[in-house]
Amino acid sequence: IIADEASMIDQGILRDLQSYGVPILAVGDHYQLPPVGGSGDLMRNPMLRLDKIHRQAEGNPIIALSKAIRETGRIPDDMPESDAVRFGKLRFIEQIIEERYSDASAARLLEMGIACYTNRRRVGLNVTVRRVRGTARNGRELPRAGEHVVCLRNMKEQGGRPPVANGMRGVLGTDATPKQNVNYRGEKLGESETQLVGSISFPEDEIDAHNYEMLRAQFGREKTFSSPEELAHETGLHSFSMAGALFDYGWAMTAHRMQGSQVDDLVAIVERPGPVDADSWS
Repeated sequence: IIADEASMIDQGILRDLQSYGVPILAVGDHYQLPPVGGSGDLMRNPMLRLDKIHRQAEGNPIIALSKAIRETGRIPDDMPESDAVRFGKLRFIEQIIEERYSDASAARLLEMGIACYTNRRRVGLNVTVRRVRGTARNGRELPRAGEHVVCLRNMKEQGGRPPVANGMRGVLGTDATPKQNVNYRGEKLGESETQLVGSISFPEDEIDAHNYEMLRAQFGREKTFSSPEELAHETGLHSFSMAGALFDYGWAMTAHRMQGSQVDDLVAIVERPGPVDADSWS
């Protein structure tokens, strides 16, 4: 078995792989983030390390910054700024977001991203971007056409609609509106309190727009619904099939969810909320 992204393999998955009794080749980054909600040390002491940079120019300031953080666990105080790397204070984050997002075109928005450590920070950043973009005042308004959303739960191919994976970023082509409930005769019963409907495309993955039924309560929520019990307690729905697709705003994402993503203009929020161990932080 060849296991890629092996740093994300937790102990449970590792036991499952080992149960087959065949050799396992684990390939990954020994500096990558640990698994979400679990522990994994498969890549902590690999048999072979590749440390020399080949794909990018070694003099690239972004590579130099990442190398310094890897080796020291912090941003060096004497790290110079450049056209590629700039530093700012967290207290000015709203101003930084306004400068970048207020007048950005749709094409430019796809080249931009915000990464942070905690879900609480992510929710606040998404509210800030929405306010700057003029789509929300307090964050409770429904998603609007042109807003970025992120898939939070894998969706299989269905009815000609291609599969969508957890972490894929999409763009709303229409305003998200409450789903219209109907009975078996097709008679309207009023608006749903739990589900929204809207058209979403995934330009980065070359997927055209399709209509989705989305769980309203997931937007702006710190955590992704993880169990039917949690779902039922908060929404009254007793299964994920009843809930519909799980999406949230995708202007800002945690570093875990952004793994594998590529943007030309990234704002990284560097903060160390406790408790967090040194390995996770670095």
